[in-house]
Amino acid sequence: MRFSTLLVLVPAAVAATLFALANRQEVVVAFVPFAGEGSPLSLTMPLFLLAFLSLFLGVLLGGATVALSRRARGRRLKARDIGSAIAAGGDGKPGAENSKP
Repeated sequence: MRFSTLLVLVPAAVAATLFALANRQEVVVAFVPFAGEGSPLSLTMPLFLLAFLSLFLGVLLGGATVALSRRARGRRLKARDIGSAIAAGGDGKPGAENSKP
């Protein structure tokens, strides 16, 4: 592992551990704001777990957004390359010679 990676990950892990130890109290997460604590749409969990789950969900959503945008960009570039190959007289297949016989 690179030194720069350790330089970032070790303090982040220490900070996350300290945060978890300092925030062990139970909180109620209600998905319906006016239903109260006894609602079937509420959860009771430690505060640090709520924070870590929120962070994890944000990382997953951000990764999915980046992956989908890269996929769309790759499709646009491929379509543009095929279109320019056809305009140049080739058959548009990747890897094929794009010169006229």
